[in-house]
Amino acid sequence: MSLHPSRFLAAEILLRATACTELDFYRLVHDAASKLVTVDAFYLCRVQRSPDWLHFVYNCEGNRFDCPDPLPIANGPTSWVANTGKPKIIVQSEHAVGLDYIQFADVESHTWSAIHWPLWIDVFGSERPDGVLSVQAYPHGAYDQEDLEAIEWLALRTADLIRQRSAMSNMQAQITKAEQISAQNRAVSDAKKFNTLLEGLASQGETPHALREKIRATQVDIAHWASTNQAIPDTVADDLVKLSDRELQVLIFVAEGRSTKEVGQSLCLSEHTIKRHLDNVYSKTKLKKRADVIAAAHAIRKFHSIR
Repeated sequence: MSLHPSRFLAAEILLRATACTELDFYRLVHDAASKLVTVDAFYLCRVQRSPDWLHFVYNCEGNRFDCPDPLPIANGPTSWVANTGKPKIIVQSEHAVGLDYIQFADVESHTWSAIHWPLWIDVFGSERPDGVLSVQAYPHGAYDQEDLEAIEWLALRTADLIRQRSAMSNMQAQITKAEQISAQNRAVSDAKKFNTLLEGLASQGETPHALREKIRATQVDIAHWASTNQAIPDTVADDLVKLSDRELQVLIFVAEGRSTKEVGQSLCLSEHTIKRHLDNVYSKTKLKKRADVIAAAHAIRKFHSIR
C-alpha cells in the first residue's frame, strides 16, 4: 500500500472533522488509520495507573465492534507497550516458527500482522504512556517501514487531539461551574432584596403569605407594564425594569400622588431615605421630576401596588 501524500491529507481531514462524542472521535481515528495502512482490525486503549488496567475504549474488527471490560496489565503486546512505552511490531512471515497472532474478542479469525503504538497524552505526566493505538491485518508481513512511520504520525496526532478535547471539556466544566455560582449568587441577592421588602411592609400587619403574593403580583405586573405600556415613551418603560424592588415601591407610591413624608410613613422610612430612593429613580430613568412620575400614574394605577 503506497503512502502517497494524499493519504495523509485524507487522514488529516477526517481527524479535523467535528466529533460530538468520544466514540465518534475514535471512529474518526479508525477511519483515518484505514486511509494510511491496511486495517482489518483496530483498537484504541486507554491505560489506567494505580492500579494498572487497560480500558479498550474502542475495539473493532470489520463490522464487529465491542468494548470489553477493563483488563489488568499482564504479558500481552498491549501490556508490553503500556509498560515499556515502546512500539510493538508483529510482521511475522508465514514460514516463521512460533507465530505470534492477535485474536479479536471471541472471533475465530486471527490477525498475523500488527502495529501497537504508545499514546503519550499527558506529556508532563508518567514516564509510561497513557494509551495504545493498534492497527492489525490478516495477512503475514502486511506492514513495512512506511506503515510504521504512518502509524507513528497517527499516534502523535491522536494524542494531540485527545489533549485538545480534554482541555475544551475542562474549560466547559469551568464555565458551567461559574454559571452555577453566578446563579446561586443571584438567588441569594434576590432573597435578601425580598426580605428587605418584607421588612419594610411588616408594620402593616399583613401575613407573610399575603405580602409575598402582593409583591409577586406587583413585580410581574410592573415588568409587564414596562415592556408593553404606550402611555409613556418606550425609553422610560425600558428604564423602569432597571429599578430595584424598593425603588419601584417608592415610585408606585409617588405615582399615586403621595408626598415624600406620606411615603416615608407608609414604608416606616425617613424622608431622607425616600428622597434618596427618588434620586436613584431619576438617575436611572427619563423621569426627572415628581411631575413626570405623576404624569405616568394613570398607567401604573392599572396594576397592583404595595400598600
